[in-house]
Amino acid sequence: MFDYLKNIPIWLFLVCAIETHAESTGFYYGGEARARYESLDGQFRSGRSGNDQLGAFRGLVSLGYQGQTMGFHAELQDARGYLNDSSSPTSPSFVNPLDLLQVYGSLRLPQRILLADSNVKLGRFTLDIGSRRFVERNDFRNTINSYTGVHWNSSSHNGSNLDLFFVSPVDKKPKDFLSLSENKLELDKENDNKRFWGAHWQRPDLFNEVQLDIFVYGVNEFDRPAKLTLDREVITAGTRVLRKKKAGRFDLDVEVGWRRGEMSQSTDPASPELKVRAHMIHAEIGYTFSSSWNPRLGLEFDLATGDDTDTVHRYERYERFYGTRRGDLGNTSIHGPLTRSNISVPGLRFSFKKGPTDGRFLLQRASLHSAKDEWVVAKLRNETGDTGSRLGNTFDFRIRHWLKEDHVRIEIGGSILEFSHYVKELKPNLKEDRTIYGYSQISWFF
Repeated sequence: MFDYLKNIPIWLFLVCAIETHAESTGFYYGGEARARYESLDGQFRSGRSGNDQLGAFRGLVSLGYQGQTMGFHAELQDARGYLNDSSSPTSPSFVNPLDLLQVYGSLRLPQRILLADSNVKLGRFTLDIGSRRFVERNDFRNTINSYTGVHWNSSSHNGSNLDLFFVSPVDKKPKDFLSLSENKLELDKENDNKRFWGAHWQRPDLFNEVQLDIFVYGVNEFDRPAKLTLDREVITAGTRVLRKKKAGRFDLDVEVGWRRGEMSQSTDPASPELKVRAHMIHAEIGYTFSSSWNPRLGLEFDLATGDDTDTVHRYERYERFYGTRRGDLGNTSIHGPLTRSNISVPGLRFSFKKGPTDGRFLLQRASLHSAKDEWVVAKLRNETGDTGSRLGNTFDFRIRHWLKEDHVRIEIGGSILEFSHYVKELKPNLKEDRTIYGYSQISWFF
């Protein structure tokens, strides 16, 4: 009996145990229980074939206290996966049984002490900054990234906002396939080999409802006696210009980031050093029509550089830090063929929102930026480049509806990736002409 009970997500007991509201001012609690079923037909990943499925369950429970100046916050995450098998791309992105997602103390400093209202967090926490393309609190993904360190956020009277942080990413455990498949419990640990830091300034209304962001993010990675890494020191600096969506007008979102630095060619301590030279671009323009359904039509383009094997002493592939990809590049999880690395993707998007219901539909033409570099998610590569760079056409959609506002929401979505000549050449035993992915989900917020 106890062997059976240990496989039940503990958040089911925690949610049922919380029955009363906090009466004292400053105390709070909240959380989420979510269940999703996913199915995939036609595998594009190297070394995998056939169909795939996943039952993804995630529970979050948070408790905290916020006084006039001091605060404390703790949050448990219990993320589990079922129905996956040896052909599934199982990883800590899907499974992270019961562990502390956040536990930190906070200090509020009002304007009378500094030039702006400030809040400082110290401990383990999540990050969600700016466009979220560089660091996000994961939403669709079954597990959420967290970090240990310090985070300073301040806001001034003119609306400008500044985030400063210096952290070590938290490595999710377990990592091996067998333990992940069995949802075994293992404590997460900070990555002592890596430091992640950033400064992000945002002015929401610079002029005519146009927002300006200026930012710099960096990663420093170094060897430890028990673990060798790709030693690297890289910095991404960039800017974003945003005009938010509003009925009866055009909107705009343009974000660019330039990456510079150095990294080792391999984990061998004697390997040569490469200069890192890469960049990313996201650009979209759209128009929202004045209607009860708020329909919007938009054009988009995403580019992230790939590595050209002819440039021997340089590394030109752009790689995501900890940012989102689903919002721009379609559904992820056991699907997710596109990431912000070696891609060139123009697209056409249609979206709507009416009351408790919203949806989006996205058509994209996916290609590699460098035909000689790897298709990162699929782990396919032709170093000669003679199979071309086009990956195929994609169709992606999502529809959500609140059954009870702010408490219960249902969601369905799906994606189709039509395989190009590139995919068929590098996977000659492929029986399908496309990947079809679908999911259904229900979430309860309390």
